Amino acid sequence: MDSDTSNKSYTLEHGVVKRVLEHGAYLELTNTGRTGYLHISALRDEFTKPPLSDSLRVGDVLSVAVRSFDSKHECWEVSHRYYEREHKLEILGLRKGERRVAAIQHATEIRCTVRIEQTVAYLSPTEHAWSKYRVLFESDRLTSGKHVEVAVGTWDPQSEGLIVHLPDSVVDDVEGEVRQAEVILLRSDYIQKKKDKFQSVLYASMGNDVIARVEITELLDIQSTFPVGSTVPIVVGKIDNHSGLVDAEIAWDLTPFAVPNCLRTGELREALVIWTSPNGVNCLIDNRVIGFIHKSSVIGSVKERLDKYLRPGDRVEVKVIEIQNRSKGRYKVEFLRMLDRFDGTEASEESNLVDLNTVRRTGTKGGFSREANFRWSVLDAYGHRCCICGLQFTIGEASAMEAAHVVPRSNRGSNFLCNALCLCPVHHWAFDKGLLTIDDELQVKVASSIRAGGDECSWLAKLHGQTAALSADAPLSRSALAWHRGNIFIDG
Repeated sequence: MDSDTSNKSYTLEHGVVKRVLEHGAYLELTNTGRTGYLHISALRDEFTKPPLSDSLRVGDVLSVAVRSFDSKHECWEVSHRYYEREHKLEILGLRKGERRVAAIQHATEIRCTVRIEQTVAYLSPTEHAWSKYRVLFESDRLTSGKHVEVAVGTWDPQSEGLIVHLPDSVVDDVEGEVRQAEVILLRSDYIQKKKDKFQSVLYASMGNDVIARVEITELLDIQSTFPVGSTVPIVVGKIDNHSGLVDAEIAWDLTPFAVPNCLRTGELREALVIWTSPNGVNCLIDNRVIGFIHKSSVIGSVKERLDKYLRPGDRVEVKVIEIQNRSKGRYKVEFLRMLDRFDGTEASEESNLVDLNTVRRTGTKGGFSREANFRWSVLDAYGHRCCICGLQFTIGEASAMEAAHVVPRSNRGSNFLCNALCLCPVHHWAFDKGLLTIDDELQVKVASSIRAGGDECSWLAKLHGQTAALSADAPLSRSALAWHRGNIFIDG
């Protein structure tokens, strides 16, 4: 048996059936005398169920395409179904993989009908959400009357049409080089994966059907900076095989933004949040200057996630602290206050407990001022009675009771009643130090170190397990108590 695999594959021949098996048949190829193996799946659709002997007999002559050498059966793999496709291409004078210019007749997001001379062809996108096809379609490159270069695929007997695809990009020889590219499409969106991020994406044509994809987080107004039709210098990267696009970066040194606007230490600026994480966020200042806000600047050093309170699109006011990287335009900034929510709603249900709109003031406890009537509003709401021990310490109109923030003011705790308790001075001190707290069943919990402290701590330890002096309709939020247990209570 001839096993010379160097000969040309995909030739069209005729074969005489010599032996029929359950799932295949051996044929003698009439042109070369070689042996070919035809698997049941390589016949027509109606011949795909065993046994094969029900539809194929010894002596039958089939037109087949010789594809490759089958080392398992020690003969050539042949296909009748593939012959039909190859034979049709041969009749049309086309070869699989060759490039042709096609005239576009009609295009949608899922399919484009084109004509190659007198042959109708169908161009379909890949499954990738943003493939080269989708970019061409969105940028009006695939519209009726225009032309597009395609690679010949196979003939589809069901649709009686030719299947074509967009040619693969070839950029291996220019990877890492800087090239000028024409902007053909811009998109800006907020994405949520492992981290929330403001994402602007620029698609640019490098010529020869090569399209680059550039993700940009350094620009606030990408539409006016790199408008469609303008040229942009890019650093060429690798090809994404799933989308057919080339990953690239902006060559900032060759743009008008090579030297970012310099900010002065202590300067106050408005900024747009573009990226969030549990411990910090990036904001955009003056178009291309990136400011980093650490969590401690917003809600202090607690266990809470910052991305529960700030998210992409929020406008904030910041104070410049120091330069981190001048060449890339990155600064460390301090969060001062929230200016505007992206969608006009609160970031989470816990956000009522944290007042992001309050302005940091020097000379105040924790750096944030209280409302003038906060104390009396809280005392009146709880009847001037300590929410831990239930006692009142008042003489006439004078009261020893204090208004306590559950989420401390130093952590931007709000001045709402949902974040407040009326406590006596001693239990206020213990509550702020995390020595005691209140659980969801309104039971007082005392820290284990205090309960193990002996007689010296017995005055406080005896409160453990007692019911707090809180009614079921108290304005206090259960989320506030959970925040205190997780961030302040020393056993949290």
